[in-house]
Amino acid sequence: MRSPHVITHVCSEWRHVALSTPMLWATIMVDYEDYDSRITSRSPDNDERLHTWLGRTGTYYPLDIAFVGPPRYESIIGAPLSWISSYMHRIKALDLSGIFSGLLTSRFEILEALALANHEWHVGEDKINQTMFPSLRRVVLHEEDELTPPRFIPWPQLTHLSLNADSIVPATLWIMLSQSLELVELHISLDSVGVANGEDDAVVPAINDPVILPHLDTLSVTMSLYNSLLSRSSFFLKSFKLGGPPGSFEIEPFLDIIRRMPSLTQIDCNSSVEVTPTLVASFASLNIAPNLEYLRMSSYWRIVVEDDEFLHMVSSRDRSGEPAVAELNLPPYTRIFRSHMPKRPWSSEYLAAVKDAVVDRRVPISETVHIYF
Repeated sequence: MRSPHVITHVCSEWRHVALSTPMLWATIMVDYEDYDSRITSRSPDNDERLHTWLGRTGTYYPLDIAFVGPPRYESIIGAPLSWISSYMHRIKALDLSGIFSGLLTSRFEILEALALANHEWHVGEDKINQTMFPSLRRVVLHEEDELTPPRFIPWPQLTHLSLNADSIVPATLWIMLSQSLELVELHISLDSVGVANGEDDAVVPAINDPVILPHLDTLSVTMSLYNSLLSRSSFFLKSFKLGGPPGSFEIEPFLDIIRRMPSLTQIDCNSSVEVTPTLVASFASLNIAPNLEYLRMSSYWRIVVEDDEFLHMVSSRDRSGEPAVAELNLPPYTRIFRSHMPKRPWSSEYLAAVKDAVVDRRVPISETVHIYF
């Protein structure tokens, strides 16, 4: 997003328009990664530019604030967060990363989305509780080490939860999920799953009780975590994404999961299941995912499946008997196949994937197949 300062430099009339339009200033990014408590003039409490910007948001427009504090490995002093107290009732989205300190004195009345990344609250976290977040529905927790969820998250009211961490104790994860009965979307990405003694273990200890998530329709998870924690649970999913190391899971265990989810309309195998003629042929039957609208397959190496095999699979699922179509003039490492009248617009997921690859140059080159039924 471009700064609204650009508009203020066009002419006096546009400057007046910009300064009198609170919504232009409602997205606020504050970077105190190099915060030094010895320099009081550089504290957020005394930051003239920050408070001038906040003043331009008016008195009522909802705010989207991202605040970066010092990283844990570089500092033991947290950046003050007390400046937020006067605006808590107006914050709709809040993204915090790094170390913080400072008491929060009121409630986040309209806060719907909260993201916490590698955060620590050195002073004041014990004063924060679940009653301060009456409208919170979406939470993202990112942790480079073992994830220990904050005690103030109101799990029972969440609809969207995303966990990205090096590891987590299985019992901790189970407790979180067992309270989150309103979840609609759940995304879990873990490098490994820790056990109680702090060691990492690729094999997740089984937890006998199922997780009950009656409203869940979108799940993104690794196969090992699914088998250990969620396989005894019953979901009415519409979207399922399988994560994990490239080619790390066999075809049949993957298909067994899909067979238990006839409600699925979207499947993303990512690269965790090797794309082979056998896998492609398996989807030719409507006995697997009979309501499927979109299927994504990808690989970190060349997919050795001919176009004709994909086309046959798509045609076999099409009750009209019309032949499937292979799209032409696509970027390298991309193939798209669709029925003659796909159930959803074929460009949406493809364009999003291309955009992500362009933005994030760290994404390794891989071949991806998009299929629209």
